[in-house]
Amino acid sequence: TTITNCGAYVWTDGNTYSTSGTYTQTLTNIFGCDSVATLDLTVVAPTSSSLVATACDSYTLNTQTYTASGTYTQVLTNVAGCDSTITLDLTINLSNSSNMVAFACDAYLWTDGNTYTASGTYTQTLTNMAGCDSIATLVLTITNTPVATATDNGDATITASAGAAYQWIDCATNSAIAGATSQTFNVLVNGDYAVVVSNGSCDDTSACVNINYIGMEENTASQV
Repeated sequence: TTITNCGAYVWTDGNTYSTSGTYTQTLTNIFGCDSVATLDLTVVAPTSSSLVATACDSYTLNTQTYTASGTYTQVLTNVAGCDSTITLDLTINLSNSSNMVAFACDAYLWTDGNTYTASGTYTQTLTNMAGCDSIATLVLTITNTPVATATDNGDATITASAGAAYQWIDCATNSAIAGATSQTFNVLVNGDYAVVVSNGSCDDTSACVNINYIGMEENTASQV
């Protein structure tokens, strides 16, 4: 009998043979004579291997995909037709993501070093501590700042450029004037005045306007 076997082979004599070779056993046939059986044995050894791997999120080995750390075993067939056992020691590190909502006037400088001047959604891909992707998403709203101007009307009133809200300030003290929140400001005392114009999100301060003609004029004697 010619046998090729993976690993040890148990023959009819009850013995286990783990190496290739030719073996015989002598039995007795039905006539009471010797019956010599010969075994021509080829033992082919199974193979095994170990693999240590680290991956981000998932790892694929021989069409099998793993998404968690652990020890996994695959049994394949080697070129001799015997088992080929692969032991995988796998570490899975995870990618991560984050979202950021931001509002800015005119422009916004993000952590990627870029300055954005238009509303939109922006992403950057960094590397986290585990060596995997860290995807940051910025949802940005840009509002343009209004240009504030203040115009002397020549009648002790100053008018501000259009906006959603107004606050007149005294330039001498840089302080807000109580109740002066209309587009037009009635000046009661000579001085320098400016207006803060807001569009609800962003604001701008105008240049100061000098009012110096309120009150009585002083005439010299030669003008009387």
